Amino acid sequence: MPPLAGLRVIDAASFIAGPVATTILADLGADVVKIEPPDGDTYRHRGGGPGVPESPYNYRWIVDNRTKRGLALDLRKTEGCEVLCRLVERADVFVTNTPLDSRARLRIRWEDLAPLNSRLIYASVTAYGERGEEAPRTGFDATALWARTGLMDLVRAAPDAPPPRSLPGMGDHPTGVSLFAAIMTALYERERTGRGTMVSTGGTRSRCRPRSAERASSRGHRARSRRAPWRISTGARTAAGSC
Repeated sequence: MPPLAGLRVIDAASFIAGPVATTILADLGADVVKIEPPDGDTYRHRGGGPGVPESPYNYRWIVDNRTKRGLALDLRKTEGCEVLCRLVERADVFVTNTPLDSRARLRIRWEDLAPLNSRLIYASVTAYGERGEEAPRTGFDATALWARTGLMDLVRAAPDAPPPRSLPGMGDHPTGVSLFAAIMTALYERERTGRGTMVSTGGTRSRCRPRSAERASSRGHRARSRRAPWRISTGARTAAGSC
């Protein structure tokens, strides 16, 4: 029997980061129901691109949303909200990356859903965290990860080359993996306490530790060698948007 057989998961996320976490859960045996608006997740309608093989199938969608059941709900309508609430009452995990202001309007915040199910694990993905002045801002790889953490500067092809763009999902996939780890930790805690909780991660946050490690490595390298390689960025060049 798969290790997560019997676990009920609601995937109310879109694009990549949130769905990656639930795809891993599904691969391990969880019953994942993906909630989409009536016209579908925007990511479902994206075509090919760099690194995407030619195929009659939607390769990107299959990679990040395999092994799930699907349900179309219009959460702006009372009927849609009622269906979601019934699902939440029986769910173990709820995952969303809906912008914070939209969560309030749709009544899918932690404080909205937790009273329906005391054992619910609420997993949230944001671009810049849950609190602070930047919390309401939205962001994708190119902004919340690639630019703000300094990676654009770090991987220049040459010292005078322009900052490169990331491939689609380059930061969303590791963010999804970190969210999966948070969900599993919360499930373990629930086994001990009997209570659910909220966990979260974000595009910028998922790169803070690796970026800090890179900086520590660069400082150590400069201590050992008078000539640092050009790939090691300096604090001055990345301070405005780094972790």
